Amino acid sequence: LDANPAEDEPVVYQVRYEARSRIGEPITMIPANMALASRRALDRVEQRHGPSVDAFVARALGRDRADLESAFSPEQVDALALALHALHQGRGFIEADETGIGKGRVLAGLAQWAWRERRLVLFLTEKPNLFSDFYRDLTHTGGAAQARPVILNEGVAIKDTERGHTLLRPTLAGELRRWIDAGALPPNCNLVLATYSQINRPWSQCPKARWLLAIAERERPLVIADESHNAAGGSNTFENVRALVAAASGVVFSSATYAKRPDNLELYAPVLPAPYRRDCLTELLQAGGAPLQEVFSQMLAEDGVLVRREHDLSQIAFRTAPDRRREARNRDLADRLAGILEQMAYLGGDIQAMIDEENQRLAEALGDSDERRGARAGLQSMNFGSRLYQLNRLFLLALKVDHAVEFGLGELQAGRKPVFVLEHTLETLLREVITNRFDDRSDALGDDDPPERPAAPDPQPMTTRPLLEDSAPEPGTAHAPSDTYPALHFRDALQRVLDRMMTLTRRDRYGGATQEPIHAPELWALHAHISRQIARFPDLELSPLDRVRQSLEQHGYRCGELSGRQFWLRLEPGAAGEGRMVVQPRPAEDRSDLIFRFNTDQYQALILTRSGATGLSLHARADVPGWSSAPRALFELQIPQNVAERIQFWGRVNRRGQCAPPVVVTPTTGLPGEVRLIAMQNAKLRQLSANTTSSQDNAALARTIPDLLNAIGNRVARDWAAQNPAEALRLDAAVSRERDGLPLWYVNRVMSRILLFPVDQQERLLDQWSGNYAGILEHYRSQGLHPFRTAEADWRAETVAQQLFEGTAAADPDSVFLAPIYYTTVQYDERLNPLSGERVQRLLDRGAARYDAASTRAEFTAVQARRLQQATQPHGRFPGVASVEEGLAAPDDNPVKTVHQALQVIARFLDAVQIGTTLEWYDARSPVEPADGADPTETVLRRGWVVEIDPPLEKGAHLAGQYLVRLALPGEPRLVTRSVYGLHQADYAVSPTPLRLEDFDRAERGLVRRRRHLLTGNLYAALQLATRENLGRPQLFTDAEGQRQRGVLLHADYTLTELRDQPVLLRGPAVLAACVAHALQQRPLPLTVLIAQTDDGGHPLQFDRRRDFVLEIEADAVRLSIPGAHARNAVLLHSQAWRALPLAGEPLAGDRAVMTMRIEPADRAAVLAVLGETFAWYAPAKYRDWYNTQHEPSATHRPESAVARGEPARAAPPPRP
Repeated sequence: LDANPAEDEPVVYQVRYEARSRIGEPITMIPANMALASRRALDRVEQRHGPSVDAFVARALGRDRADLESAFSPEQVDALALALHALHQGRGFIEADETGIGKGRVLAGLAQWAWRERRLVLFLTEKPNLFSDFYRDLTHTGGAAQARPVILNEGVAIKDTERGHTLLRPTLAGELRRWIDAGALPPNCNLVLATYSQINRPWSQCPKARWLLAIAERERPLVIADESHNAAGGSNTFENVRALVAAASGVVFSSATYAKRPDNLELYAPVLPAPYRRDCLTELLQAGGAPLQEVFSQMLAEDGVLVRREHDLSQIAFRTAPDRRREARNRDLADRLAGILEQMAYLGGDIQAMIDEENQRLAEALGDSDERRGARAGLQSMNFGSRLYQLNRLFLLALKVDHAVEFGLGELQAGRKPVFVLEHTLETLLREVITNRFDDRSDALGDDDPPERPAAPDPQPMTTRPLLEDSAPEPGTAHAPSDTYPALHFRDALQRVLDRMMTLTRRDRYGGATQEPIHAPELWALHAHISRQIARFPDLELSPLDRVRQSLEQHGYRCGELSGRQFWLRLEPGAAGEGRMVVQPRPAEDRSDLIFRFNTDQYQALILTRSGATGLSLHARADVPGWSSAPRALFELQIPQNVAERIQFWGRVNRRGQCAPPVVVTPTTGLPGEVRLIAMQNAKLRQLSANTTSSQDNAALARTIPDLLNAIGNRVARDWAAQNPAEALRLDAAVSRERDGLPLWYVNRVMSRILLFPVDQQERLLDQWSGNYAGILEHYRSQGLHPFRTAEADWRAETVAQQLFEGTAAADPDSVFLAPIYYTTVQYDERLNPLSGERVQRLLDRGAARYDAASTRAEFTAVQARRLQQATQPHGRFPGVASVEEGLAAPDDNPVKTVHQALQVIARFLDAVQIGTTLEWYDARSPVEPADGADPTETVLRRGWVVEIDPPLEKGAHLAGQYLVRLALPGEPRLVTRSVYGLHQADYAVSPTPLRLEDFDRAERGLVRRRRHLLTGNLYAALQLATRENLGRPQLFTDAEGQRQRGVLLHADYTLTELRDQPVLLRGPAVLAACVAHALQQRPLPLTVLIAQTDDGGHPLQFDRRRDFVLEIEADAVRLSIPGAHARNAVLLHSQAWRALPLAGEPLAGDRAVMTMRIEPADRAAVLAVLGETFAWYAPAKYRDWYNTQHEPSATHRPESAVARGEPARAAPPPRP
């Protein structure tokens, strides 16, 4: 069953791709929300470059139709046409086809176009072996003979990936250094190949990056950023690639996972129209959430600067495989581990308390002296929370190894080729256990952090690396000595973390760090106690790569390994029964040769770590002699934390041209502690899917796992922590005002520490949460609210009125981003068929016959007594009490009181509510309900008749979220379901005025005409406005033809007059200068204030000069005020354009609060040009008529075509009567 009630509707993820090229038949799919957008983009390409995309691409590449057909597929020709059109328009292009679709040939075709234009091509990618893949695509498309490459990576050759021999030798190191020193290219060079690792250091420390930039500024190349997600985010690589792109004549990005998070989108600013390239996309898309991210990617597709095609997901089996055979063992080990981890958490808390006390003493002693300033001097310790996350992943990995071996043998015997995926080799851990030496740099990174340092200075003095990361050996440790050691077990990792906790970092006045042991005998005593428990932890082997490989080889199968580790293990039984491991240097094996051996059945199985996430073709093929046609089966032994790497792994075995589709298997241990890890993956998949496919829905989601990592889940978690203070304290999750202000703090804290509880308690907690979560979600859905995605409605609406709200900023826009915004009124007919009095009476009779109140109360009373008695027992730091009465009478909070309070919610309901009771409760007002002048967020009173009570089985009898109540509401067509927990949260009460059957018969019925007001047209700009001002919500709806359309559904009371009171957004230097000129012509001249658009800026009528960039126009003078603080004004004052201004008047002057200047008439054009390029600006609402007059929409954006269309509705019903 789907554990997420918000997603119980059938979802159409994909539709068949209809290629515009006619050179063959397409075989791919396209995300449903992008299909029409891509067709419209290709329409514009043919209108501009006609007569067809085939003719356009053939002309651009100098090919005839037959030549085009032999080199490219129809999907690739379409992508080439879109990319060439975008480059002609001065915009970048994103080739976002799913891994294995054929992006490489598109890039090869664009390189050949650039060479025809006499342009240099700069090809950047993730790994050196991808140079060979690119060269293969050049060969297949007839372009290899034109290539004159220089390879920036030393020692890297180009190989034939299908036959294994070398095609081009590496660039000689001495020759490369000569060209870099000379700042020049080799003669006739037209292709530079480099990986991102060559430019991942700060500019001043990276000669290759400086050389590339000098070449780019002189040659104006076409930059091809392959696997571009590696260059996104705040990093040195991002800064360096962005500089290269700025100097280039054009850029093409290529990645199936180009934007896994909103903060990755800053790199892609060149694909936007010029007025939008200064937008802070990260803040905007995070604030707008997934609905805005969906709209953003759909509009990019309609602009023709993004293309996304996919494999047919119906051909790929995504399967979750619970390990039933070892479930009892897993539960026993998890219970044993819980006790150890809880004590380690206590130790971590005591260490932190000691450190806080010492740092407080140091702060009081040093005061505001230089040593203390900036909080440099003091003590720090290892963060146990991050170690807990890593230990949980490591524990689950160890539990799955036997399952993996069993799976692999089964697949091989069935004639399939298994591929095992895991993120880390554990080489660092193994080396440190063997040498008894800790890596002081092993403080864990946060989830999805890049492996390189960020571009900004790191405030921490120590470098960081994940606990279990694949890492290159330090000098002198390239290979561990060949020797025999006791086998590595999970308890070794536990002991390593425990020992590391007892080391402190002491910082001096300059931020320098030294390590020292803790000097506290009581903490060492606790350490010794925990160590003894760890020593008794059962054997759980921790050599996953070697165990899988050796187990398969013992059955006669050869298994290849693509990883970055330097040595491997031979596992042997010891003399006394305990296992041992022989450490041996791992033989070097060329990456391309290893792939070739797997594909030609010299290896029957393969192990991949993150080193093999990209640039491999491991799919089944029947068109290459010797290549294995056996189906591939991917087993996710350890899911990568980085969702982009996970998608890339899938793409290794699922590629264009495969003769058999693969299966992707996600094994599970059956432990609740695994829920958070899979829920995190679901959350990341949704965000990635919203950005890349214009929909959060994804066939790869694990739908049996409740997605609690969201705002509703956090609300449920906070409620639990408030109602269970003793249990929350065990997880360090007590409620506080500070924590209330942190996003998703409670759900992340509890879910990350839930494995400190025994498995039974974990399951009870998750059962309770899931029930409460489902109740809240049902509460929202009954009001037509969809908290986590764009609401959908099959209205079959017709547009009855449409007025221009905001004009277009371009005279002849070739972009939906420059389209106007319209205030659109639609109407549709809704047939109301509310519950009748007669039907309600039947429901009441049926409910009374089914519900046995006395039996339910008796079963609950028994469960209540049992639960209260259990709560009296000692656990954790609670010493226990002699009786329930003693616990309830105690002055302090304790588990007995907590359990009693939670059970009283159920007891009060069972005592007060029967079938036929009328209840009152409060709901949030639906966006389509008039607020009657009240706050649009105000709740409304609901009244319903209880017609059914569905108590849970005994297992859930203590959980209020498991008791379901169905109510009949006058005017509603169906029953409303609430849980007792949801009713309790909504402050329910028994109504003093019971409902009557006549109340239902008086409800409105029949055909009713509805009207709704929406913002349509430029949805990106409309959602910007709606998000900033809370005007409404995103809405998908069907029009009279059954086409899905998008809009912003305004709150019911929001009129066009009120909408027009919003400030006017001015984009670009020309619009800003025109507004200033218009303001200066007004008579009498009023004061006009323009405010720069920033992530936390003000409003033209309400602003703060210490935070806002302000233009004041009054009495023929124009004055500029900016914040005085460097952190806020650097975006302007440090820009090269501002520094280059030849000002005739006085420059900016002021203090740390505000700086001002008068912009003299002679300087206005230049200053306003820089200000307009740096920011978008807000003008007062009174300038809206002027703005719209100046920016009348062109014929392509007339009102009759302004509604943003979506896709054909799924299985659309016939028109409503």
